[in-house]
Amino acid sequence: MKRVLLLVFVFCAVVSLSAQHYAGFGIYGEFGIAVGGAWTSIDGIDPADVLDANTNLGVDVSLKGGFDISGNRSLYLVGEISGVGHRFADVLGSNYYVQYNSYLIGPGLVFYPHPGFQLSGSIGYSWTANTTDIPYVSMYDGNGIAFNVAGAVDVGMGHNGLLVGLKYHYSNNSLESSAGDMSTSFFGAFVRYRFKN
Repeated sequence: MKRVLLLVFVFCAVVSLSAQHYAGFGIYGEFGIAVGGAWTSIDGIDPADVLDANTNLGVDVSLKGGFDISGNRSLYLVGEISGVGHRFADVLGSNYYVQYNSYLIGPGLVFYPHPGFQLSGSIGYSWTANTTDIPYVSMYDGNGIAFNVAGAVDVGMGHNGLLVGLKYHYSNNSLESSAGDMSTSFFGAFVRYRFKN
């Protein structure tokens, strides 16, 4: 946990200092939520088969901050912190749940080929924070790599806007204790608040 908090602190400091240094180029920020389908596998096995559960619902939350590197407000270098949660409910014929959480922290680009349309992508370090309320069951966590790509319509004028679009996320993590390989994919629709000056 200390390692994750340190990464978040360093990430925020670098983005803040970079934005101040390049403030003349324009500052950019966005945050929001996505809902869609999620698929998790551990060593190629779908947990739904083992848990006697069936759900593909996933939720993605993301935060980006950065600055314009093009000089004309069309290309932004950003840093991103985001996470995908994939929850299995009523597992093993009971009220128990299992939730797989996969996070990303890393650099990305936001590109505006047109003022009303945005393309973006990020890649970076990934870690997991998996949880369950099944008694006497321990969930393994791991580290790895993740990336995402997205396209959105930018509805807004001036500094403030609303992004409505689609996002794909993929992460691959090596679980520390079990040496298993966990991968999560997510595809969904999002709504985000957007700021640029």
